[in-house]
Amino acid sequence: MEITLDTWIISDTHFKHKNIVKYCNRPMGHNELMARNWHELVQPEDTVLHLGDLMVWYGEDDVLDAMEIAEALPGKKFIIRGNHDKISTEEFAELGFTEVPPFIQKFGQNRVLFSHYPDHGPGWDINVHGHIHNNDHRDPSGNVINSSRHVNASIEMMDYKPVLLRRLL
Repeated sequence: MEITLDTWIISDTHFKHKNIVKYCNRPMGHNELMARNWHELVQPEDTVLHLGDLMVWYGEDDVLDAMEIAEALPGKKFIIRGNHDKISTEEFAELGFTEVPPFIQKFGQNRVLFSHYPDHGPGWDINVHGHIHNNDHRDPSGNVINSSRHVNASIEMMDYKPVLLRRLL
């Protein structure tokens, strides 16, 4: 997959996650807010890269509601599987998402890694990721990291909207 600076980036929507309001201090009505923002910004011909944790599974009703929201979202949608993404690649496809692995793409002189988890390895200059929401970024040993090499694209950090890659780099 090749993306451009005009690709929309989003992560950790967790549609229908009941406890995320408490865990991440999300506003009530966050599901509707995220879906409305996506619909207002993204056109059907636009490319969207979701960095994982599209929705959370509790029971059949929540799954069906979350799938209905996800399927209706416009754009050419790609997703990197997150730790809460429990559906199959085929089920993602039914929702209009193409699953892709984490990848590196060059923009100017920078090798940009797109992933769900923050990465701490070599081989890239900037890591655009999700997973940590609005919590501290920590290394595998638990130490807080304040790194200009990491861009946290979790939805809480992006005002509950997809953001153009050019604004993140």
